[in-house]
Amino acid sequence: MLFVGLYQGFSLCAADFAGLEGNCVYFFKMDRASRSFIYRFRMEDGQIEELPGPSMHACTWGGAGRD
Repeated sequence: MLFVGLYQGFSLCAADFAGLEGNCVYFFKMDRASRSFIYRFRMEDGQIEELPGPSMHACTWGGAGRD
């Protein structure tokens, strides 16, 4: 999995996280009210889907546990 953010990104093994799929790009997209939603782009078929969950304001990736 590849996570892409505004100022950073990172990759993880999808098998280590329940509910996430491999061969995908996960990204946030902000609406006009500055709420962000997470989306998944499937590399196999080019499909983009919004994932369920609450919207967030100005979300960013955490840095804990990364080398």
